[in-house]
Amino acid sequence: MRPQPYPYFLGPLPEQPKQDEAEFYKEDDSGKVRISPTKFYRYLSSIGYRYDGVNERLIYIKDNVYRHAFIAEITMDLRKRFDKQEDVLNELIKKLDIYLRKSKIALLDPITIVKYHDPDNVCRLFFKNKYVEISKDGQVFKYYKDADFMIPESKIVKHVIFEECGPETDFAKFMKNISTDNDKVDEVTLQRLRSSMAYLLHNNKSSDVKPIILLTDYTKEKNHGGTGKSLILKALSIPKGSNMVSLNGKEVALDSKFRNQNLTLETELVGIDDLKVNFNPEGFYGGSTWGIQIERKGKTSILLSIEDSPKHVFTSNSVPLKSGDSTIRRFITIELKRFYNANHRPIDDFDKLFFDQWNEDEFNSFFHYLFGCIQEYFANGKVIPEPTIGFAKEKMLINDIGVAMYDFFETLELGKEYPNSDLLDNCHKNNTRLEDITATKIALRIKKFADFKDYEVVEKNNGERSKILKKKAN
Repeated sequence: MRPQPYPYFLGPLPEQPKQDEAEFYKEDDSGKVRISPTKFYRYLSSIGYRYDGVNERLIYIKDNVYRHAFIAEITMDLRKRFDKQEDVLNELIKKLDIYLRKSKIALLDPITIVKYHDPDNVCRLFFKNKYVEISKDGQVFKYYKDADFMIPESKIVKHVIFEECGPETDFAKFMKNISTDNDKVDEVTLQRLRSSMAYLLHNNKSSDVKPIILLTDYTKEKNHGGTGKSLILKALSIPKGSNMVSLNGKEVALDSKFRNQNLTLETELVGIDDLKVNFNPEGFYGGSTWGIQIERKGKTSILLSIEDSPKHVFTSNSVPLKSGDSTIRRFITIELKRFYNANHRPIDDFDKLFFDQWNEDEFNSFFHYLFGCIQEYFANGKVIPEPTIGFAKEKMLINDIGVAMYDFFETLELGKEYPNSDLLDNCHKNNTRLEDITATKIALRIKKFADFKDYEVVEKNNGERSKILKKKAN
């Protein structure tokens, strides 16, 4: 069956009827309570219950925050409201089985659910008491009842926000630490981290390509992680809550067509921690360019447009990508400095587990730090800076052409003319892993090597074809 796009009906929010206009019962001349079904449904709508016809579900809305509701909730709600009016409650008990049938619930006032997206240059974060609008000009704290949009209850962080910031959060110090190399903070790495977090938190309805953020380690050698990448994912999950899906890259079959089965229509961010070395990123390219297909076993597929698709952030101890225009265009790779490792962890510096052992003041300072990241991101034109020279591109090239071929090209002298036949013979002689290499593969891979090194390959044909590696002219 062809996957169908998930429909959202746009339109203004319907006004809720006033409660005094929705009285649904009265006493007749004999004193018996009579219920008007039409007015009863109007009354239920006035106290927050609506019918979402698109998804055929009951919705409860209060102060522009909605959630999926259940028939039992209406029953309990009415019992509380009419506990002192026994005659009304008795009549309701007789009729509720009829009034609350699935076929009757559709008589509630309809509501059109518009999937929430942030404005282009504003990011909103939602807390128990207020929501916050962050732009390049700063933060504005607002009440939900004053909003001109609706949000699902799942977007609300289970913390209270205070307008006063408090002391600098330990997370700010942690961010500086993972940007520190040889006792000096790399300001570009720090800004890239801050900008990438802001980009991932900004739930923008954009049809542009959504690049995938890849967090890896700033090292050429093989390593065992421990630089703090997973802590970044945990930090993002706090404000995103249930709208972020976190997966273990070692356990999830990322090449399966069911890899997105844990996603929902409200998922805004997918974090995959510790990717396998042989990870193939091509399966995720569609999510960054044209949308995402949610496919579950035995159920109809749902195709999310690029506007409704979540953003992605991956972590990996290595760089499981290959060089090439498609990879460079779709991924933003950020290398964390080796400030932390298996023998030096964040808890050694801060004496407590981040998030799990924080109090509300520490959470408040953390959220204000995120506000600052987002404000800076907008002020800089939503640009994630270009990285300082690291090892990621070299790792991508090695993944592409192979370590043996890379090491062989490293032995070539600049300016020296190498006949094609000699290049092929030396490849076969110097490394058994290159015995099957062909002249065509050498020509393709030496070009990639030269591009990475900022060299050029000069082709000559003096009776025999040959190649010369030279530095590019300025």
